[in-house]
Amino acid sequence: MRKFLVVMDDSPEFVNALRFAALRASKTSGQVEILAIIAPEEFQHWIGVAEQMRFEAKERIKEHFRIFSSILEKEEGIIPELVIREGDKVTEVLAQVKDDPEVGIIVLGAGVSNEGAYTVTIEGFDAATDKLTLVIVNGASNLTTTEFDQLANVEVTSDGISGTQILFAPDSNAQSGKLVLPSVEESFDSDWTATTYTVEIIADTNLVG
Repeated sequence: MRKFLVVMDDSPEFVNALRFAALRASKTSGQVEILAIIAPEEFQHWIGVAEQMRFEAKERIKEHFRIFSSILEKEEGIIPELVIREGDKVTEVLAQVKDDPEVGIIVLGAGVSNEGAYTVTIEGFDAATDKLTLVIVNGASNLTTTEFDQLANVEVTSDGISGTQILFAPDSNAQSGKLVLPSVEESFDSDWTATTYTVEIIADTNLVG
């Protein structure tokens, strides 16, 4: 069974990513796996205090999971799985994908934040069979790749060295996040119209099909 992996946090983008994953999973007989990652620096205290804080953090995660699980089961008939890991977010996401071979898709909610620059790299992207789906929060429905590239907060670049890179809106510290397909080179001038692979761009209000 193919699993859609969604990383849990407190952002509105997580909720949209979870909705998208549930809709896709329900239509493809898949499963949703929610990954919650606890940062180790949260527990730099005396051992007893640290263990209590770790316990409370896990209980908060489980409570949030119960709420989301109930909603997904009621609306989409999906009962998600919960995985809790402790460590660096990027490291633990990659580790979970390696540990669970059924994870086929990572659904990310990328938005403006104060967390600084970040890079999400999709290794092994097969342009012939894989599809990149981008969901715009509070945006228009069914944009073309050209229209997406022309948005004020998005820039797309591609070359034979770096592959295809999608840069998102800078945060309050003027640092940008980016999504990288290292093995995919796309030919375009001023407009990004993907011809070597499939790109689907939809609004969060149009998560159907």
